[in-house]
Amino acid sequence: MFEKTASEIGLNIATKQAFTDQSNTDFSVQLQAIKSSGADLLFLPIYAQEAAYVLTQAQKVGLSVTFFGCDGLDGIIKKIGADNVSATDGVLLLTPFAADSTDPVAAAFSKAYQEKYKEVPDQFAADGYDAIYTIKAAMEKAGITDIDMDGFNEALIAAMPQIEVKGATGTMTWAADGEPTKTANAVKIENGAYVAFK
Repeated sequence: MFEKTASEIGLNIATKQAFTDQSNTDFSVQLQAIKSSGADLLFLPIYAQEAAYVLTQAQKVGLSVTFFGCDGLDGIIKKIGADNVSATDGVLLLTPFAADSTDPVAAAFSKAYQEKYKEVPDQFAADGYDAIYTIKAAMEKAGITDIDMDGFNEALIAAMPQIEVKGATGTMTWAADGEPTKTANAVKIENGAYVAFK
């Protein structure tokens, strides 16, 4: 999908690099190849832990590109740690959740989370919160009132396209195939904080 879309909008893919579960902490070979390719953007369709390694190692090899990724990068500031937070400056990512949102559901969740855990929630915390309320809404729509598991999954699957959930990550609906619809926010990391990116 990425390669097809890149081609359609005129982006040239300078190089493609990969890693395995066995090589997910040392990215020196991939970063040198990216540096040699002359790329000026680096797409990171990975999670925050691996991205933290990529960003800190990119600084060491002198790789100067714009990093961008998806919601898997949410939480990168915490993963990279205070000593390396400058490596996240300029990173672009999409996330369905903003801890400083003025949306009433997101704001209430963020406030309660920070009071309980003494840290700012990321998208994954908000996703967990929304998942519970999504199951609740689907159970209510399906008329499930007991804990009989016979037919439980099928009832939830049938109910999902009929519900709309206003959660911490926004308003969600589901297609008949189970695919969710919700909006992602583009953010840029500046000085260890998310800033809306247009």
